[in-house]
Amino acid sequence: MPQVTLVQNPVLPTEPVRVYTHLVTLINRVTGDEQALTIETLSDRFCDVMREIAHQRVMKGLKGYEVFETLDLTELPF
Repeated sequence: MPQVTLVQNPVLPTEPVRVYTHLVTLINRVTGDEQALTIETLSDRFCDVMREIAHQRVMKGLKGYEVFETLDLTELPF
């Protein structure tokens, strides 16, 4: 069964909004360091996920890190 997080819709409080969760691995090729982020978006579109990844990188000060892998945790196969 898919693990879906539902949040309250601010426009129509009676209708839940689906939240997509992604596990993102960032790497710094210079230092070899890896960082993992769990991000949540209201859409699973590529541009929305990348926008949130970029935002989290800036907020956490991860300059020089690039996206290595992104896993969608919303619909797990097990």
